[in-house]
Amino acid sequence: MTQHMSQQMSQPMPTGPQDVAPEDELDPNLVKLACQNRIRNRSKRSPEWIFFADAGMWQTVNGEESKFRIANCRYCLKADIQTRIRGKIETMKNHILECDKIPASQKAVYERHPARFRKRQPGTANVDPSKRLKYDGLLKANAHLNVDGIENKAVVLHGAGDLRIDKVPIPAIPEGHVLVAMRSVGICGSDVHYWTDGRIGDFVIDKPMILGHEGSGVVRLIGENVTGLEEGDRVAIEPGVPCSACSHCRHGRYNLCPHVKFAATPPINGSLAHFIVHPAHFLYKLPPMISFDQAALFEPLSVGIHACRRGNVSLGSTVFITGAGPVGLMCMLVAKASGAARILIQDIDADRLQVAKELGADRVILAHTEGDPKVSVEAIAADVCIDASGVESAIKACIYGAKRGGVVVLVGMGHPDISLPVLEISMREVDIRGVFRYCNTYPAALELVSSGKVNLKRLVTHRFKMMDALDAFETARNRVGKAIKVIIDCTPHPIQPITSQANTLAPPINNPLPNIANTIQTGLNTSLPTSLPTQVASVASVASVTAVPTVPLTMSTAAAAAAVPPVPTPQQQNPPMPWGDRES
Repeated sequence: MTQHMSQQMSQPMPTGPQDVAPEDELDPNLVKLACQNRIRNRSKRSPEWIFFADAGMWQTVNGEESKFRIANCRYCLKADIQTRIRGKIETMKNHILECDKIPASQKAVYERHPARFRKRQPGTANVDPSKRLKYDGLLKANAHLNVDGIENKAVVLHGAGDLRIDKVPIPAIPEGHVLVAMRSVGICGSDVHYWTDGRIGDFVIDKPMILGHEGSGVVRLIGENVTGLEEGDRVAIEPGVPCSACSHCRHGRYNLCPHVKFAATPPINGSLAHFIVHPAHFLYKLPPMISFDQAALFEPLSVGIHACRRGNVSLGSTVFITGAGPVGLMCMLVAKASGAARILIQDIDADRLQVAKELGADRVILAHTEGDPKVSVEAIAADVCIDASGVESAIKACIYGAKRGGVVVLVGMGHPDISLPVLEISMREVDIRGVFRYCNTYPAALELVSSGKVNLKRLVTHRFKMMDALDAFETARNRVGKAIKVIIDCTPHPIQPITSQANTLAPPINNPLPNIANTIQTGLNTSLPTSLPTQVASVASVASVTAVPTVPLTMSTAAAAAAVPPVPTPQQQNPPMPWGDRES
């Protein structure tokens, strides 16, 4: 023992802090092993972390995207603050290449290894197929709180004016259904109406409900007996699911089905969430040239298609439209693509009429809120008149503007009881036709947009992240910055991109399965939580909103009144998903 102690005493004391790694700890072989583990998807951390030591846990300064922690270089102890979402590895890469304390042998291995340039794909994409099947099987059979380390958050309306970001369970996947990772969701006028009033007619918000029904996303998981779709397919989502058994469904007019389940219509939840489960028959694969934002607008475009079909708009028709909002503009675009020879559109907003002019309207009419609606339209004599406002004076203008034997199509929904010039309708045999949503229109919408006959890009004026949902709704309601169509980006982010919990699957709700970790072990030495949040209810085919912690939304007036942000290109607005996007 004396000899051993003397040998220890004879060794030189370390000259630097204990956090500094000795050279033999980070030899070239160890650096190479870290890079190989990264390439083979065995490690949750980037190889850069082998040169750094954690100096603290994640801390939140100003919201979720401002979470950070400090990492110290093991050689020079220079501290780098790493943000959780934005650029967390870039500063580490730059420091490794610039630090003169890191031995050249380690640096050379790192510089030439391909792991430097490869982003790890979270989830189970590259694990043992048998373990992947077990993981996916558990997702199909049980409701969960997260998928691939991503919590399912949603924009939930708890009552009039009470909009929140809630954590909601991801439901089990029934036969014939698909789990979709949402990307773009448009805000409809009905969403704003539910938010401000808590009801539309007989549809009343009596329990928390997820908003949104204009959506697009990426297929994450496919249920049993689903054909024609693969994981990674980009899809547009038709939000109405009929019973397929009543007489209306059997005759193809499933929009009139009395049992239809339409997203974001009480009590059915909508699509403003990170993940939803939807029937595969109502998902439509997107070609590469169509962005997620455009695909989200297939829903209002379908309203325009159905309206033009109801009015029999055809080659050479003269079409008169009242209301130059999103739906009115959609009707105008479809009428133009259908071969209408002349399109006239009327509104009280000069800015929207200017947009209509840019999109191809032959004549725009600035209406006055007071006065006789007959004065400005009686000489139009249109074959088809479409009201997209629901205002009494606009409906009267359509009746007066229709030719003898013409057709008036009522798309907008306003006051349930209004007065109409019945004598004009009878004496000139003007047909009045109602429109309720749409049916069999998504294939036509896909064809119109992919062929270039309809261009939807101009209609998207504002984009917001999910955490800024209240600002998005305020922008849509008040038309801030001449807003036409407001899109919310629902792209999910991993819960913890670096820590060991990022790739674990939350236990099924009401079924903890404590041994689940052994069945989906992915080589990352991760384990699953054995406890569950309380008060998580069971879910049906659509995720139920539960009493889990919520994030109340507060309005930012300055953010809502800010200048109109530039609309990003499809490449900017559609970054790669963690599991990859399949283009076609």
